[in-house]
Amino acid sequence: MYIMYKSGKGKRKGTITGCWKSILLLVLIFSLLSFSGCSSVDSFRSETLGQGGEESPTTVYIGVFEPMTGEFSNEGKLEVTGIELAHELYPEVMGMPVELVYADNRSSVEFAAEAAQDLVDADVSIVLGSYGNTLSLAGGNIFQEAEVPAISITGTNPLVSGSNEYYFNISLAESIQGAGAAYYIHEKYPENFVAILREAHNDFYTSLSQEFNDTLNDLTGSDHAVSRMVTYPAGTEDFSSYLDLVEKATVQIVYLPCSAADAAKILKQAKDRGMTQIFIGPDTWEEQDLVSLDPAAAEDVTFTSHYSEGSVHTARTIEFLEAYVKKFGSNVAPTRAEALAFDSYLLALDAISRASGATKGHALQVSLAGTAEFMGATGVVTMNKEGNPTRSILIKKVKNGEYVFIEEQKIIEEIRPDEDASDSEG
Repeated sequence: MYIMYKSGKGKRKGTITGCWKSILLLVLIFSLLSFSGCSSVDSFRSETLGQGGEESPTTVYIGVFEPMTGEFSNEGKLEVTGIELAHELYPEVMGMPVELVYADNRSSVEFAAEAAQDLVDADVSIVLGSYGNTLSLAGGNIFQEAEVPAISITGTNPLVSGSNEYYFNISLAESIQGAGAAYYIHEKYPENFVAILREAHNDFYTSLSQEFNDTLNDLTGSDHAVSRMVTYPAGTEDFSSYLDLVEKATVQIVYLPCSAADAAKILKQAKDRGMTQIFIGPDTWEEQDLVSLDPAAAEDVTFTSHYSEGSVHTARTIEFLEAYVKKFGSNVAPTRAEALAFDSYLLALDAISRASGATKGHALQVSLAGTAEFMGATGVVTMNKEGNPTRSILIKKVKNGEYVFIEEQKIIEEIRPDEDASDSEG
């Protein structure tokens, strides 16, 4: 089912109104009476309604809340591809057919709220998406007020789930990436000194840096595990003065949470001046294809990631890869976004199957919050108390121009606890 828009603001085409719902219901009733052998309305009700005359769900509707047009349409379509691939493999849950309901938020915060309301009006059980943290935040309050759980697929901002008990992330949060890099460095290079080089006034990279710094302090038992923190302004082209500061700190490791574009310039300039420090970055280096920007500069760098085609985490990973190759061919490699989207759909079905017969509302939210040891294509997921997954992250390197899986990095994190009886009273 598609919820489509006309070009005029606020005008929709394809939304089923109350009048048409009534007409379609009557048509459905008479069609079923004609073809299912029901001889009366009473017998029809007994076959299609639950005890006490309450309607039992016959179809589960899952909302797809994505930017299918606009600035982020390419990213949104990747997530849609993963969702649809999972839906093709698993078109039912608990014996009920699953139908996808699409709402295009048009890459716009303004229209995201409208698209979110459309999905609520369509009576979906759960929502998948959106690409873009701001778009998810724009729809979050609407989903929360309507008690419709939602799963952000590639979002990493903890505010999406942290401020909304009905929104969950399946991608690792920003803080987890920073913690994962700290764990990796502590285990592999315990005696080396570390510096951080990042863009100033960027919330994403600041969050990564802070968690990296805090985690490394905890692991080393020191308040100064990071020897030097260096920041540069957005738009910098010549990084020589900032690399001077890194070199003067006499460190061997540089944590570099930044865009692929900045990383390509920094890594090239560092190599040109003969720097031998090990640079470690975030998943944006692969997402934004650092290798394509400067293959020589990217060679041998290390970064954190969520998914690797070359690493088989679970039986679900194999299932995803086989299904992807069957549909798209062996010459097209699946992306992290598609793998996470695949998992988000399966997590939705898993939550429904654990919700004691409920297909929506608070019971489904509680089921999602209680997710433990869910086996997905990208790994095993347990939700923590903030609605973010706790699981291993991946360490990858660039080798011969390819993004290569190196190892899984375990992270010790508090798992979502059961609420105390005192907290649940009243």
